[in-house]
Amino acid sequence: METPRIANAPAGFGGPTTPSRTAAPTLPPDLLREGVRRLRWVGVLTIGVNVFFIAVGLLAAPDLPAKIRSVGLAANLVGLALAALVVLLASNPRLDARMVLDLALAYEVLDALLISLAELRVPLTKENALGAWSGVAVWALVFPILIPNTRGKVILATLATAAMDPVGKMIYVALGAPPPEVFAFTSTALGAVLGIVISGLIFRISVEASRARELGSYRLVERLGSGGMGAVWLARRSDGLIKRPVALKLPHSGP
Repeated sequence: METPRIANAPAGFGGPTTPSRTAAPTLPPDLLREGVRRLRWVGVLTIGVNVFFIAVGLLAAPDLPAKIRSVGLAANLVGLALAALVVLLASNPRLDARMVLDLALAYEVLDALLISLAELRVPLTKENALGAWSGVAVWALVFPILIPNTRGKVILATLATAAMDPVGKMIYVALGAPPPEVFAFTSTALGAVLGIVISGLIFRISVEASRARELGSYRLVERLGSGGMGAVWLARRSDGLIKRPVALKLPHSGP
């Protein structure tokens, strides 16, 4: 790591600033980095899930029409390739983290369609739909909780993700399968609502925690040490104008 240069804290600051109540238009840098890291692991896990269901699809549901089984297998293969691409993108440090997380939203929606096509519950009735959550319901719940983004983008992407479940099943209808029954997508709608609500709470806590470590134009990274006059913190510029880390000397607060 680069040797940080020593700098005094900006005048008027005796410690981290009080978090602002104004919503941040973009994600804090540390939350961006954490989101990309999580995305990489989501991709790895999704690769394993697709491999498992490819094996299951080759052995299960022999009573289904060959055309429907072929569509399900193709959906798993495309999902496997997409997950591998996501892992590669999330592992590339030269790519902008905001762009990677925006691409992740497109991946969330597209993979929801593939999950819907890969689920061979045909015909889709109220009994086999409500007996367990669909794959799309789980995806719509888990993805926005794990992968952060701004609230508007998360809400739109999660709603679009939930909409892919009926879209996928209607593709099967076009191939000759019976239409889904009423209330067949209840778990998907519930998963999307919970995903939006829970991810919103986590987003608010994460942003406020990140702002609590801001000091003027700097973001405090870790405490290096302390003495009788104050503490020394490793810090980086929040705006990215200076790449090199600095060591800020902060006087103790109080008399």
